[in-house]
Amino acid sequence: MSTSVSATSTNGTTSIDVASIVSGLMTIANKPLDTLNTKITNDQAVISDFGILKSKLSAFQTALNAFETPGSYQNVSTAASNSSIVAASANTGAQLGRYSLNITQTAEASNISVSGFLTAKDAVTLGVNGFEVTIGAKTYFSNVPNVGSVSGVTTPALTSGTISDVNNWINAIAVNNGANISSNIVQQSAGQFALVISGTKTGITNSLGFAGLNGRSVVTTNNISTSSSVAYLNGAVDNSGNPVSINSTARDSLLTVNGLQFQRSSNSVNDVVNNVTFNIGSTGSGLVTVNQGTDNSSTLINNFITTYNAMLAQYKTMTANSRNSSSGTATGSIGSQSAALTLSFVDDIKNSIGQGALLGTNYISLATMGIDYQIDGTLKFNQTNYNQGISSGILSSLSQGVAVGGQVGSTRDLAKILTTALNPDGSISSYIKTENQDITNTQSKILTLKDQLKTLQSSYTQQYSALNTLLYNLSQTSNQLTSSLTAITNINASK
Repeated sequence: MSTSVSATSTNGTTSIDVASIVSGLMTIANKPLDTLNTKITNDQAVISDFGILKSKLSAFQTALNAFETPGSYQNVSTAASNSSIVAASANTGAQLGRYSLNITQTAEASNISVSGFLTAKDAVTLGVNGFEVTIGAKTYFSNVPNVGSVSGVTTPALTSGTISDVNNWINAIAVNNGANISSNIVQQSAGQFALVISGTKTGITNSLGFAGLNGRSVVTTNNISTSSSVAYLNGAVDNSGNPVSINSTARDSLLTVNGLQFQRSSNSVNDVVNNVTFNIGSTGSGLVTVNQGTDNSSTLINNFITTYNAMLAQYKTMTANSRNSSSGTATGSIGSQSAALTLSFVDDIKNSIGQGALLGTNYISLATMGIDYQIDGTLKFNQTNYNQGISSGILSSLSQGVAVGGQVGSTRDLAKILTTALNPDGSISSYIKTENQDITNTQSKILTLKDQLKTLQSSYTQQYSALNTLLYNLSQTSNQLTSSLTAITNINASK
């Protein structure tokens, strides 16, 4: 392609538009750069499409897992005769039945308050070990730094200060060391403040005690026979100065379930009946019933169908081309045959579904569950077949476990196919990795090309600027010669 150079004459002076000429030349020179930028845009579109496909494939894997898991079909519900005494919740696979409970003691946490402070900044006298607080079998001393075992932050030593300093030290122990304790300062009335120390967990293993606060201390011991802690003001003849109130002591819950006795540190008891949690509210008796819940097999099957179709639709969009799609369909981001081969696992998925499902030692068609395979490769829910499956008891067998495609771990096992495809070293991740590397390489080429184009533009500018100067000088010389010739002509004419 040739580029013409045009010259204009202004007041007899010839010049060229250097900027326009260089711009035109650079437009041509930038074509390879435009191609590289387009390649990056296309690569990014491919990566985005693979990310969407991976997400939809993961959703299909989740739906398959629920479809194949026996417990998914063991839907349960609970009912309580008196939920204020004891309520319950149950997870899939809970043991059905009636459970008679008698609650003789609820679990509680410790709560101790020290009052008689005029302000929240009242100075306090600490003991030899500073302020001591005991949570269960662990005692913390404020006169030495406490190395944070949870946050990694060390709580500084406290040997003197105010009631606010003590409050802050206690809460720092909770945050930095994970101690089951909290503290706050409350105003009772004008000029009356109290320090309230509370356990954050119930049970005798979380009982509280303290010492070294204006001569006040509370000692706590555990009474195994009553499953409760006993707290008392240590060595005090009276409770004047800074009165201490032991508002509650830590204790365990005591209950019987169908005649069996249990002691637990919490009011939420989840280890007595499999997959059932009893939530204790108060003492008394109550009946909890765990029943078979609503059949959710239709939901599980439809989720399987919907997520599969969504995955397949994304695959078709990505691989669309003139050979496999109707006229007018946009070519997919990997519409070439070689790129489409990287998604061969989709064919494996189709073949696995076509194989049916292994129920026990027998293969059954997915159609018997209400899953129809369409000509276009999609799945469709068949209500009639589903109802027949319910009547014949086939679907109830799903609660025994089923493997779509074949035996677990076999080459036709759908779960294995999906796991392999979604593996960090699987085909999807590998393709994304390849595309990212291709983008990196292309970006490197772009940087090199930009440097070359910058040099080329500078060269063009110099060349055409020099040409412009030359034309200007020639124009000036021409004008001078013309003037000289005119003068000579005029001189000769006057003779």
